[in-house]
Order: sequence, then structure tokens, then C-alpha cells
Amino acid sequence: MINVNQSIGDISLNTRLVEATPLILLLCVVLAGCGGGSASGGNVQPPPPGFTTIDAPGAGFVTFLGTNAQDINAGGEIAGFFTDSNNNSHGFLRTSAGVLTVFDAPGAGTFDSQGTGSQAINASGDIVGTYVDGQFISHGYIRSHDGSFTTFDVPGAYSTVPVSMNDAGVITGQFLDTNNFAHGFVRAADGTFSTFDVPGAVNSSFSGTIPSHLNAGGIVVGTFSDTSFVFHGFLRGVDGTLTTFDAPGAGAGLAEGTQAAGINANGAIIGTIFAAGASHSFLRAADGTYTVFDPPGAGSKGSTATGINAGGSIVGLYTDSSLAVHGYLRAPDGTFTSIDDPKVPQSVDYLGTNPVHINDGGAIVGIFFDSLRARHGFVRQ
Repeated sequence: MINVNQSIGDISLNTRLVEATPLILLLCVVLAGCGGGSASGGNVQPPPPGFTTIDAPGAGFVTFLGTNAQDINAGGEIAGFFTDSNNNSHGFLRTSAGVLTVFDAPGAGTFDSQGTGSQAINASGDIVGTYVDGQFISHGYIRSHDGSFTTFDVPGAYSTVPVSMNDAGVITGQFLDTNNFAHGFVRAADGTFSTFDVPGAVNSSFSGTIPSHLNAGGIVVGTFSDTSFVFHGFLRGVDGTLTTFDAPGAGAGLAEGTQAAGINANGAIIGTIFAAGASHSFLRAADGTYTVFDPPGAGSKGSTATGINAGGSIVGLYTDSSLAVHGYLRAPDGTFTSIDDPKVPQSVDYLGTNPVHINDGGAIVGIFFDSLRARHGFVRQ
């Protein structure tokens, strides 16, 4: 599970490599008058999606340092963070026009493995994330679209790590108690908190109940580990009702099982199962039926699902037989498109292209790794 004492960059890498896209622009090709097509009546296809690299000013360019694009809203605004040459993290907002603003939450530390990370952005342009202070304690923050900050901690928590926010301003995440046991929380738009633990979740350091995402209706999904340290998925309704689930084929051994990563407005859940040294993506429909899948070209290590939009398009990543990592897009009809940023070195055993989120317009954000294994953000639209 997530170790919140890691740097924010490492947290992002472990959670979304381990929940992205600006709106796809429908271009009007002017041949014989706008909207009419060619004089011969032929259909003109739109250009294929293009990649734009996102490198925040001040980002480090050595192994595992760099820029993470974490989330994108329907208007094309992107939230993310970067690590500088001192491994200190800073948040950023990138507008749909490409203007990038760097920010630090009040109280964020300025040393190695401290600073500000951004996890999610909603339709209003509000950003939620975590900052690590000078004592290496994590706290939550909200950055409003006007640039003002609200910082918060779950009452009684030793450490607070928000991970997702919906358009209504409801936030979910995990917090650690003084024993470093993980518990889930929901923060309502008015600032009130509800905390919860999935029945059967282990009480052990950095393990327990770990939410990953919530949808427009406030339904939360996540993962918990039991006393045998097997992972299971959970669903928390807006009334607080908890439902646990295991995807077909999930392993029952140490560090195996089911991890839920995202849920869309229709209640479809995506995530990853782990079994026999491999991972596989899954889709759990709102009626509880499952589809377990790997993209064509996936090798024995399999794949991981990271994000889903309202239309049911899924993004994730897979490892091929050469241990090279590629992104994938799975359309609602089950067809696949491989996603490789053109700047990624095409060689064996590279960390490749890692999609993180897809918005309702089909735009995808994520990270890719260069030949030095430094991180760069990207948007595919």
C-alpha cells in the first residue's frame, strides 16, 4: 500500500503507475465552405490525437525527478506537480491555453521529500492535494480557482492524504493515526468529515482502508488489505454503506488480490487484479458484472487500469514481452489503442508511457519517462 512518508513524487508513481483527457477538438476542415466537406462528397477524417509535453519550470531532469500531470477537467485544465533538483515538490495548474502556474501550499516544507503535490481538479478549477511540512507530516489542501488556499486535517489524524474531489467539492482520501494505520475519510463541501474502516481491514503500519476515487454522486471506491495482507476492493455509498468485492481471478496470497482505482458517474469501476506474479485490468459494471482484460501485446506481467470516464473509456498501462511499458486506451466497445508518447525511447526495459486519467471529452494526461528515466507530463488530445 502507499507509504505516505515517501516523497510525493514516489506516492504518485506508486498509485498511478502506479486515476485523463482535455476535450478532443472536432476540427472543421474547410475545403469548399465550412461544414460542407469536399466538393466531391468525400469524408475528411479528423487528424489523429497529438501529444503535448508538459515540463514545469524548475523541474529536475534526472532519474525519477520531473513533472507529473495528474488530472484534467472537462474544460482542459490540468493539475499536477513536479519535483525540482532537490526532490522538493511543487504543484501546478495548466490552463487549456497552455499557461502554467506553479504554486506551493501554505506550510509546505522546502527540503528533500517535502513540498506540494496535486491530485485532482474539478470542473470549477479547484485543485485538491497534499503538502508535506517541515516535520514530514502530510496535510490536505484545496486551491480554489482564484488561487486562495484552504488547508485541512482529518480530526485526530497524524497524517492526511486526499486523493480525489468531485464537482460538488466532496473529497475523499486516507489518513493515518498515530500508529500509522490507514483509515478512509470523506470531507463534505461544508468541511465536515466522515471517517470509515472497511470491516476486515488489517490494523498494521501503512495498511488498512485506502480510498482511491469518488464519482459525481459521492460514491467512493478503494482498496483494503486483510489480516493476511491480501487486497480487496470496496465501494462506499453516499449513505455510508460499505460493499466489498473481489474481481474474478484475483490471487489470495500475500500482496495479491483486487485493487480498485476509479469509478465513473454511471457506477462502473476499474482497477487491477494481482495473481501469480502478474497483474490484469478489470472493469466492474454498475450491475456487478466483470470483464477482466489485457491489451493486445501485453506480456506475462500484464496490465493495470488507472482511469475511466463517464462514457466508459478506460486508460491504463501494460508491459510487453520485452518489459517495455506502454499506455493503452480501451474504448467502450472493447477495442484497444496503444499509447506511446513519441518522445519515449523505443528500447527494451523502459518505463515508457503511463496514462493516469481520461476526461469525458477523451483527453488523456499522464507521464512518460525519457532515456534518463526522468519524468515528463503529457496531454494527448
